[in-house]
Amino acid sequence: MRIKYLISAICFAWMIPMVFSQPFVQERVVIHYDRDLYLSGEKIWMKLYVTDAAFNRLSTFSKVVYVELWSPEGNPVTQLRVPVVHGMGQVCLPVESGLSTGYYQIRAYTRWMTNGSAENFFLATVAVVNPAEEIPVFDELPENLSDKLIIALFPEGGNLVAGLESRVGVAVKDKWGRGVETSGWISDSSGTRLSEFFTDDRGLGVFSITVEPNRDLKVFVRKKDGNPQQVFLPDVQEVGVSLMAEQKPNGDISVAIRSTLSDEEMLTVHMERGGVELAPVTVKLSGGETRISVPSGFFPEGVLEIFIKDRNARILARRNIWITDLKPLMVNIQLSSEAVSVGTRIVADIQTVDINGNPRPANLSLSVAKKAPLPFGFAERNKLVNDLDMLCRPLAPLASEKKPSVIPELYGMTLSGSVSETPHTSGARIFLAVPGKIPYVRVAKPNTAGRFYFQLEDLYGVKEVVVFGVDSARNPLKVVLDPAIAAGTPPPVSPTLSFSRAEARQLQEIFLNQQIQSAYGDIISLSEPMPVPEMQPFFGQAERKYHLDDYTRFSIEETFIEIVYQVHVLHRQNQTLLRIYDQYQDAMLEEDPLMLVDGIPFLQAENLLGVNTRQIEDIEVLSTLYYADGDFFHGAVHLITYDGNGEAVKLPDSYLRQNYSLYTAPEIFSPVIKKENTSAHIPDFRNLLHWEPDIRTGEDGKARIEFYTSDATGKYEVRVLALTSDGLSETVVTQLEVVNP
Repeated sequence: MRIKYLISAICFAWMIPMVFSQPFVQERVVIHYDRDLYLSGEKIWMKLYVTDAAFNRLSTFSKVVYVELWSPEGNPVTQLRVPVVHGMGQVCLPVESGLSTGYYQIRAYTRWMTNGSAENFFLATVAVVNPAEEIPVFDELPENLSDKLIIALFPEGGNLVAGLESRVGVAVKDKWGRGVETSGWISDSSGTRLSEFFTDDRGLGVFSITVEPNRDLKVFVRKKDGNPQQVFLPDVQEVGVSLMAEQKPNGDISVAIRSTLSDEEMLTVHMERGGVELAPVTVKLSGGETRISVPSGFFPEGVLEIFIKDRNARILARRNIWITDLKPLMVNIQLSSEAVSVGTRIVADIQTVDINGNPRPANLSLSVAKKAPLPFGFAERNKLVNDLDMLCRPLAPLASEKKPSVIPELYGMTLSGSVSETPHTSGARIFLAVPGKIPYVRVAKPNTAGRFYFQLEDLYGVKEVVVFGVDSARNPLKVVLDPAIAAGTPPPVSPTLSFSRAEARQLQEIFLNQQIQSAYGDIISLSEPMPVPEMQPFFGQAERKYHLDDYTRFSIEETFIEIVYQVHVLHRQNQTLLRIYDQYQDAMLEEDPLMLVDGIPFLQAENLLGVNTRQIEDIEVLSTLYYADGDFFHGAVHLITYDGNGEAVKLPDSYLRQNYSLYTAPEIFSPVIKKENTSAHIPDFRNLLHWEPDIRTGEDGKARIEFYTSDATGKYEVRVLALTSDGLSETVVTQLEVVNP
């Protein structure tokens, strides 16, 4: 145990400079969650995939994913830390019973991803309904023709340039957050229409325009039976670059560049996906324009970033484009029956093949859940993203330099912070402890910038941590921990959640199923905890352990003298010292031991000697030298109270003590009980029939899954997310109906 900890500490210290010398590898998190709508008190079952952002292959880089639930008001409600192995992990995110009705957002990222923009984090919207609250129900959403539309314009490439043709994306929403079909036009001050456009049912459209200098232009948008609403064009640059990009039917990426710069100006076209860049192409303008074409097939389906730089590396134009893989992964699901009675065995045959029908082994996750009633305006997550979405999406600003400032979690969960008061001496040390009867202590040395890092191994749940620092003379240092929640706030969603009458009836049925399930929850459980590693003493097993109830009670100092003979109390020059007798070497260790109370280190012997012995249950002694984190500890003495929470001794003011969320313990989904194997029928009305996060198709591309229906009738959705080792991915949905026999 001690050797293992030493090796881990050395590897962690060696890892830090190694990481910062590597290229800026970007990651991406994708989550398969079981439904779009949840009742308060339910759980969101999740399978997490961490891939490299360039080629979509499973990443072995980060070992922790942070999963958060954000409220409609834009506040984090829950954060989970999820361990991942070979780029995959699983977790249950609780939807607490006290949450109010509204649209919530799931946000997920790795620590390494915080070096970039929060806009690259995984983000998905789910609806949460609290049955105790009144929910608006309408035949149709009430609208007033005078209600203002929310209109946004996005010039392709980022800017409008005088005298150059540009495409402009249009995004139109109503006050409920729904896309609106509209018609629109651009006219000059005389009323002459220069261009027209339409938006689709998602509220997305596009138009082309050439803006002449000093020409007063107006944009009008009108929904059906409504009055036109005016919006202003973005500011126009007098000199600049216009960028147009699209994917051709053969898959090639075509980029057209127009510029009011001199033809002598050399421009460079950059194309990048997840930190990996195609070879930059330097172009020279001819008559103020040029065009290049890039063959398809280098990157899988996803977002490609294109930006234009001048000879001084100044960015003149940029945009994202959605590229479609012309050789996608195909996922076929064949159910033994698509309409069955309650309590019926279902067989799902899954096959993953390429476009030519050749088998493609893949990792899959599968959910079978009651089809959720969708609120008004809810955007279905499985709608395909296309190039128009990219054109209408605001772009995050490019970082001026791609030097990471946050280290990745290569070996597990990392707790980090800094010394807030500098300078500090080179001999400074930072201690971290998890209070409890089983001691867990780590020691770190801050770097020259005052930053420190702790690698936490196999710790689960929410626990208190104690962190403090001292310099080489044991003077206290003020330390602060890094924020647990990454910077950035998810964009707002529609604040009002309402249903049509038909959807509301379906919602009542789901709520009734939940009530029945809750009544039999002690008999039929949806899940069971997965065993997690038990915490072990960081120094291994102590040589001796004294149970003080077996002895006469003395003061702590007298206990050391009369009972715990390995610990010696010395009084020298108005100082009280402790020394450990090493019985194996038959000699006294030379310096203070590591002194602990309920796992919390103290550097002054008076802290231990001042504890009321009646609060102490056990005393553990390690009577040999112990090496960790570059330091020798001359043995250890550990006082364990009955409560085991460290409240028996007052902490110095320089100690920081707070709750800290560690790994979230995973859960195993309990499948529906097979009815013929039960002596008496137990009502089973769960809305989630089956959840299987770890499926693999073999070399033949095939896998078979079996599950049973419950007593809850209705329509169900079978969702599968698949990912191959070379980055091909696909999500498919099929239907299943359960009826009374």
